Amino acid sequence: MNFKRLNTNISIILNWYVTKFSRDLCLPSLPAIAIALNTQDRYLKYTVSFYFLGMGVSRFFFTPLSDMFGRRHIILYSLPVFILGSAICAFAPDITAFIIGRSMQALGIGCVTALGWAMIGDVYGPDESTKALAYLSTFAMWAPALATAIGGHLQSAFGWHASFYFLTVSGILLYLQTIYGLKETNEQLLPKAQIIRQVAKNYALLIIEPEYWRYIMTFSLTFSGTVVYYSTAPFLFINTMHIPPHIYGYFAFATVAGLITGKFLAVHTVEKYSVDFTLLLGLIISSIGGALMVIFALIFRSNSTWFNVFIVLLPSLIYFMGNGVMSPTSKAGTVTLVPGTAGTAAALFGLAQGVVASAAGIACAHLPNTNGLGMGTMFCLISVLAMVSMWVFKPKNKDGTPSISGFG
Repeated sequence: MNFKRLNTNISIILNWYVTKFSRDLCLPSLPAIAIALNTQDRYLKYTVSFYFLGMGVSRFFFTPLSDMFGRRHIILYSLPVFILGSAICAFAPDITAFIIGRSMQALGIGCVTALGWAMIGDVYGPDESTKALAYLSTFAMWAPALATAIGGHLQSAFGWHASFYFLTVSGILLYLQTIYGLKETNEQLLPKAQIIRQVAKNYALLIIEPEYWRYIMTFSLTFSGTVVYYSTAPFLFINTMHIPPHIYGYFAFATVAGLITGKFLAVHTVEKYSVDFTLLLGLIISSIGGALMVIFALIFRSNSTWFNVFIVLLPSLIYFMGNGVMSPTSKAGTVTLVPGTAGTAAALFGLAQGVVASAAGIACAHLPNTNGLGMGTMFCLISVLAMVSMWVFKPKNKDGTPSISGFG
């Protein structure tokens, strides 16, 4: 038995789970936190946006550093930031302290997922990495749904502080596991000067590549619907529809099911058709989800709570299915487009994703939240903008006109 691979696999899975739990565990508690901290709902929605922005910034800065200092060292330096941020949230006396705590959580844990991908490459090599990544990622597929479900029960049973106690303890245990269970996987550390020059060169190559921006912008815009949903849904379902937090927590299984279905659909579509066709398919599916939510919000007025839940949750599932189609396709496109820039491409991708998603979440925080109209409108808007981006950044023909061959 290869104990190094086994310990690395355990570390990767635990890191991924803590990352997903840190993002989603507290979602059912957001309405209660707004009341406890005596602040407006929109400020709690901002915290979701700031969290995703912090995740992107963390990935952008810390992932390249792991080539110089090692994966394990970066995790050991970043986890204490996450632990401290979790503790600050648990004891936050006001919204300012809470925002600071959530930002620290994101900065501390944001790079961990990307470092997991890198560790797989270190341990398994180019021939086995794809299979290993597919195998290990199956363990993390349902982590967001589990996190939200557990968070709902923690909120109903113990109150909003419990989620952050849970995350603080989880961070400490993960830190101890990293110290005693994880060995350094990057055995060929590169000189600092070489890394800095190479990263700068890679960024220069990527920034001037229109097709790279097409992948980034189309997915980042569509992904921003995730932040729109995460920041809006708790208040819509819990405050407006009066769904108990422990019941709302299970709604995440619908959106995760949509994501997983979309990812499987993407695999089969890419094999049969083109990458561009698959991206366009994802955008169309997301647009349908947004349009259905708007139509349902405008047409239906019901006294049935569960009917109102259904006409929001079904379009959300469809939107997330489109997101699932785009996610693996666009990510694969970014890291393979320019040879030798995979790590840098992933870091820049994460930053752009965080910036666009946080902007969409902040914008949505100011829309009406009495039904799905505001959320559905945002879904439609960002899907249309993603289609525009896909066209604007399309590679040009020799005569300077956009090529449309990829849409066939």
